Amino acid sequence: MVFRRIDASDWDPARTYTVLAFGREEGNDFTYFFKLRLMDGGNDTLIPEAIKRELKIYVVEDYAESFSDVNVSSLHVDFAAGNVVNGIVEGRASVVKVNVVSFDYSPQTRIGKISVMFDRDQLQVARSYIDRNIATLVRDKNIALITGEVPAESTVRIEDEKVKEDGVLEVVFKAVD
Repeated sequence: MVFRRIDASDWDPARTYTVLAFGREEGNDFTYFFKLRLMDGGNDTLIPEAIKRELKIYVVEDYAESFSDVNVSSLHVDFAAGNVVNGIVEGRASVVKVNVVSFDYSPQTRIGKISVMFDRDQLQVARSYIDRNIATLVRDKNIALITGEVPAESTVRIEDEKVKEDGVLEVVFKAVD
């Protein structure tokens, strides 16, 4: 296993923040911690989306370099925790390996089932990721496609879920707009 070391020298100085700390949590191959100082001091309590986008790139690159056999298209970065206090951004980001293996949806009943393959060590992380992102996954699978427009996220209620022996999480959901 190769661990790529990322530090402040890897980051573009033109950015609106400086890196105070970045790396993997000890004993956890897929969770990263970060601490940044916003140059403008920041006045929000949420991590700015632009910073999340940049962090996702660094996290995926680092993870893929360490685990060269991973399919990069199956990697998602989930910001499970994070906040901004006095211009200091601190948080955690987890690499979630999920692949949609099947997807069925009936517009008449508005009930669907999505099956997602996940890394066996990441059941809780995958479940949490799916719970927070299923509405986006549903939208991205064109449930409510309006020609020429990106549809708003649907409201989705999870009806049932099963974890199968082959590392697949099956989620039955109902779109409720």
